[in-house]
Amino acid sequence: MNFLNFCIVARKEMFSKESGRLGGTWSGTNAVDAAVGFKVIQIIERDGLLSKVTEMGAHLLKGLKKIESRYDPVRNARGIGLMRALTIDGQGRADLLMHEALKRGIKYGKSAP
Repeated sequence: MNFLNFCIVARKEMFSKESGRLGGTWSGTNAVDAAVGFKVIQIIERDGLLSKVTEMGAHLLKGLKKIESRYDPVRNARGIGLMRALTIDGQGRADLLMHEALKRGIKYGKSAP
């Protein structure tokens, strides 16, 4: 079974005030959204962001592997670019980690098998 893990890191004012708007335009049926998406791709290409993400992602994975080697409940560091994930074994450990991260202003998604 596959699960979607995600993390959105942004300033609070960048999020829509409307409920349900995060991802509500991913269907591609809105011409304005398609134009914005195309512009984002142009900026990614213009600024060489893919190579930067590849480099930073490798650095992130190295850090996750270090965490994995230090803590028994943590395993399976994985992902591509800056989309990375860990598996945390044990009842409640992932919830505890999420709450501690939230205290520090880090928001992320978690999934369960």
